[in-house]
Amino acid sequence: MKNPRCYQLRAINAVRDAFLARKKGVVIELFTGAGKGLIIAAIAKMTIAKGGRVLVAVNRDNLCEQ
Repeated sequence: MKNPRCYQLRAINAVRDAFLARKKGVVIELFTGAGKGLIIAAIAKMTIAKGGRVLVAVNRDNLCEQ
């Protein structure tokens, strides 16, 4: 996996902090090409490493294929 850029790291940390604060759900909104997939992959990897489960819902077939 690529190393996240600084704004991607901020997003990853914000999601992590939200989950630590017991938020029930989190939405990530970034511009096209900002690396949302990389952010989701990093969060999923951290969650799975801790024994958690991950569900990513997308509305496009091409995003599923990626």
